[in-house]
Amino acid sequence: MHKEDIKSALRKQYGSLRRFEMEAHIALDSTKDVLRGRRVTATEKAIARAIGEPLHVLFPLRYATPEDGESTTVDNTDALSTAHRLNEEAA
Repeated sequence: MHKEDIKSALRKQYGSLRRFEMEAHIALDSTKDVLRGRRVTATEKAIARAIGEPLHVLFPLRYATPEDGESTTVDNTDALSTAHRLNEEAA
């Protein structure tokens, strides 16, 4: 699911991301952090509950589909290490 679709769904239901965070009792601005790619498990789970979609649909790079195995967390360390625009310059 695209991050703008996630934001839209939360805004439709709660009016704003801030209100969602307050009602879900999660850290303020953590939704923005998650949508920017930061891993905040509690916020990811709260978003999934609020939207009614499984974690692997909302965050496919972070969570595996249930039929992929026992663990629902994906190790994408290699993919993330190349995601930053300055990595190539820093090397």
